[in-house]
Amino acid sequence: MAKVNYTTEQETELRDFYIARRGENASNETVLAEINEKFSRATKSARAKLVSMKVYVADEKPAARPKDDGPTKKELQASVASFGVNLDGSDNASKAFFVNLITFLADNGIEQAVTETE
Repeated sequence: MAKVNYTTEQETELRDFYIARRGENASNETVLAEINEKFSRATKSARAKLVSMKVYVADEKPAARPKDDGPTKKELQASVASFGVNLDGSDNASKAFFVNLITFLADNGIEQAVTETE
């Protein structure tokens, strides 16, 4: 016969405690820490039991911030090309390479070529 981890009374008390504390807008982390102290149960065990009883509600995760990586590799290649640099064979070069090359060209006084439009 399997060992019973939670009695029916413990399950009821755990469920009621969790629902009451979450109703007070306490975070899951706080409630699980309190359960750990009050019921002498590991956090993972208590969370798993609450999930199996279908009462656990995960905290909302913060929305991911949009990632800004700066100019694209094609934009950097166009910028390097504007210095009159031949880019043949540079397809495998990284963005960091182009950023460093532009910085080098600008720091060493190399002028960007002026392109005239017809």
